Amino acid sequence: MATSEMTIEKAKALCGGFRSAAFLESPKTGENVANQIEITCENGKIFQSYETVICVKTGGETYLREYRDTPQASETAYSTTTSKYLGVFLCEDSKTIKSKIKKGEYKVIRATDDNGRF
Repeated sequence: MATSEMTIEKAKALCGGFRSAAFLESPKTGENVANQIEITCENGKIFQSYETVICVKTGGETYLREYRDTPQASETAYSTTTSKYLGVFLCEDSKTIKSKIKKGEYKVIRATDDNGRF
């Protein structure tokens, strides 16, 4: 189940102020990939796919956005492209990411706060 007291917005706030942003690179071509962005902040990094924050790394923790259509909050089911670049951002394959979610090493958190805001 998703960590109820943490939201993506709260995790982003823990990252601190913005420092820089860059498109992720395609593992095949080395070219920048539009809409797959790594944001560097004072205290961490954020992975954003299109306009949606998917992952926040800060304070030694990795937080993943809960995917709305999954049967269990401990699972993620992003689009193929988002999943691919989440792996690039985390430097891991999808099997390792899923394993870390199950072990609780990565925390799946709600996208919204209690008022339904992102």
